[in-house]
Order: sequence, then structure tokens, then C-alpha cells
Amino acid sequence: MQTETNGMAGTNKLLLFSTDELAKLVRLDAGTILRWVARGDFEPTIKSKGRGHGGHFYSAQQALRLAMVAYHVDDARRKGTIIGSFSVRHIMTVSKEEISDEKLIRNCAPDRDAYQEEAIVKELAEQGPAPDCDPDQLDRLLAVLREIRRRLRVAAQGPRPAERGSQTLFDVDAGGA
Repeated sequence: MQTETNGMAGTNKLLLFSTDELAKLVRLDAGTILRWVARGDFEPTIKSKGRGHGGHFYSAQQALRLAMVAYHVDDARRKGTIIGSFSVRHIMTVSKEEISDEKLIRNCAPDRDAYQEEAIVKELAEQGPAPDCDPDQLDRLLAVLREIRRRLRVAAQGPRPAERGSQTLFDVDAGGA
């Protein structure tokens, strides 16, 4: 499988998410994410050139933004409407400053207080298109940050076999099957 990197330089592999794990974290259908990528609404950090698009990987920043998009998709469905490509592109490319990988690693480190995660979520919510987000949106953002914390904790413990049925770029580089 060939891959193409989009802005991969400086991205920590601990902070990359496959399409399937990202869909599970933000409670959004993987097919929807792949449709947005195919339509050009946004580019994954690592884009598979194969037919099976399962090789796409997304940065932590993209995961956090997709958590916001997923909330807006559900909110629109509750109201009997849909969000279009323009809205997806806007949220995925909102011009506010991104939270760097270094800041995410520093604040989500296993030895840090969980309050740090909440501080990041608050900062993200203020940057987003709807700063007055509700608990459901905050839960989706926290799910991504908790996964980052879990990965940092696992990395601190050293290489381990990949979990069954959930192989990630992190698992492959850490020595997983």
C-alpha cells in the first residue's frame, strides 16, 4: 500500500489515528469520514493511495476537529437538517491557532492531572465555530484526549503487542504484529 503524507513532518506517531479508531472515538460513521476525504472536504495527515482507504491516518488536531464536526452532524440530525461540505471544511480548517503536538503530549502525560485535559477541551471549545458547546461535544473531545493519554502511558511502559482487531500506526512502530 502506498501512502502520501500531508504535513507529516513534526507529527508524533503516537498522535495519529486510523479512520476506524477515529470513527469510534468521535461516534461518527467511518464511511462518512471517508466520503468527506474523497469529496475533498479535508485531507488526512497520511493518505492511503490504495483502493481500501483504511490506510488513512489523521493527526490529533484533525481528530479533535472531527469530534466537533461529529457533534454538529448529530445536532443537525436532531433538528432534521444536515451539514454540508462548507460547514465540514470550515470546522476542519478554522483559522484559529492549533494546539501543538508538544502541548497535547505535555498536558495529556499520564503523570499530569486530568484537569489538564479539561483545560485543553475548554481552549478548543473557545476556538471552535460554536464556543458555547454542550456536554456531548465536550465528551467527544475528552474521548480523543483520553486516548492520547492512554497511548502516552503505554509508550512509557515500552513496546507491546498490538491489541487484537485494532492495529494502528502506533502499534506497528511500537513493535506490534
